[in-house]
Amino acid sequence: MKLPFIQRKKYDAIQNKNLKLMKDKANLEADLDVMDSECKALMEELTILKEDLKERDQELDLTIKYNDIATNKVCELNTKLIAEETKNEQLEAKIKELEFCLEEAKKENRNSIEIIKRTNIVKNLLVNLTTIKDVQGRILVEEGRVLTHSKVEGNKVYDIARLLG
Repeated sequence: MKLPFIQRKKYDAIQNKNLKLMKDKANLEADLDVMDSECKALMEELTILKEDLKERDQELDLTIKYNDIATNKVCELNTKLIAEETKNEQLEAKIKELEFCLEEAKKENRNSIEIIKRTNIVKNLLVNLTTIKDVQGRILVEEGRVLTHSKVEGNKVYDIARLLG
């Protein structure tokens, strides 16, 4: 059937438009397929990224737990260190006190040694004083005892009694 020229032109224009729309539809479907495959690839990449993120979250959680444990240990060790430093300070104070006492004891010991030396000197002098010898070198009085080999003169007896107390 033959259409009049004007209708045919309209018909051809409609046909051309339909062909163009079909080509556009085919292009859009192809683009849609490409976009769909790209979307699937992006979804897979997103899934991989989610898994990586989960792993990193787990690593972060472990790191946080480790840091918490390490922080607690550090706090415990700091507390122990402070306690030990306090003990050391107390011990150092005691050591200083004992050193002072030792110095005082050394001074007292030196004084005691001096007193003992003086006492020994006095004892030796007393022995010399309590030992009386006659002209011939015989001992007449020794450690408070009178030794007589012969008669002693009266003034000597008086001197001996005075020395013996």
